[in-house]
Amino acid sequence: MRLRIKEVRLEKEISQKELAIKIGISKAYLSELENHVKLPSANILYDIACALNVCPKDLIECTEECKKRCME
Repeated sequence: MRLRIKEVRLEKEISQKELAIKIGISKAYLSELENHVKLPSANILYDIACALNVCPKDLIECTEECKKRCME
């Protein structure tokens, strides 16, 4: 699984600072999420999706590894 937070944020032309403020997290934490250093809780992922006006599933990309695990 890979998160697409940064890609979607850039598509929506929203700055990291603006998104972080909208959802009540630090810009540093958002950067860690976007750079795959940390994983968000389900609530934070939902908040990010709402702030970007997308469905939470649009922020999740299932990688080949993820697909293989699900098929076992």
